This record gives sequence, C-alpha cells and structure tokens, in this order.
Amino acid sequence: LGGEGKGAKVESWESTWGFRGDFETSHRHSMLGISFEEVEGDESGGVDDDGKCAIEGDYNLIPRCGAPCGSGHRRVSGKSDDKGDMFLFLQSGRTAEPQDDAFVFSPAMNRRGVRRRFV
Repeated sequence: LGGEGKGAKVESWESTWGFRGDFETSHRHSMLGISFEEVEGDESGGVDDDGKCAIEGDYNLIPRCGAPCGSGHRRVSGKSDDKGDMFLFLQSGRTAEPQDDAFVFSPAMNRRGVRRRFV
C-alpha cells in the first residue's frame, strides 16, 4: 500500500487548533493518492480480477467531518468510481490507547451500531 500527498497544502489539524512549536506553521496535503501493488504469492484477497485494489484512488480531505484529528478523506477518483463511496479516516476508540488508533478504509464514515447519549 502506498500513499502520496497531492493537491494544495492546507493548514494542519494541529495548526488549526492553535498548537505551538513545530505545529504552528505545519501543513498537510488537501488530497492523498492511494495505490496498491500486489505482491506475488500474496493471497490476501485485496485485489480483483483486473489486478486492481478496491481502495485505490485519490482522496480529498474533508477538514470538518467529525473524524478524529480532522482526518476524514473521501475518494474522488479511482478504480471503483461506479461502486459507491470510499472513505479514509483515523479510527479511535473512546477508551483505547493512542498507539491502538489506526487509519481505516470504509464505505461509510458514520459509526454504525454506536449509541450516543446526549445530556
């Protein structure tokens, strides 16, 4: 799996929130290009008959999407353009340790099955 920063540089999440030090002037790309190269002998099932991976493509940043650390991205081009949405974002648990957080690909950004209580 490979990733490449594309598009304009925009203010980072840390900079937006006013973090100081190295974060004050930090930036990130407004788009990420995700690529996948099949490894001979790998039978993980991530590649279709055309040799393409369902998550490949260009993902635009969605800065105010509600994903942790402003991490939400939505695919705007790629192999599966006609097969629906694909998102990339940081998945963080409410009680999980930060080292257990991971970026995930998903066809939806909402947290299905999570019941939220409002006070």
